[in-house]
Amino acid sequence: WNPGFGADHGLPGYTLYAAVARWDIDATWAVYARGENLGGERYAATPGYSTAPRSWALGAEAAF
Repeated sequence: WNPGFGADHGLPGYTLYAAVARWDIDATWAVYARGENLGGERYAATPGYSTAPRSWALGAEAAF
């Protein structure tokens, strides 16, 4: 039991945008791109802890 669950902790609301794209080149190889916090939102999910800024990732995968 947590009496503080759902309580207002004074944090403002926020909206995050993310996207992912993947291209299967063939049966073995795929490449992908991912973006997180695309709006560049400054927010805190927990009081006192900052979060990651806008970020991108590119990669390749192989399945054997």
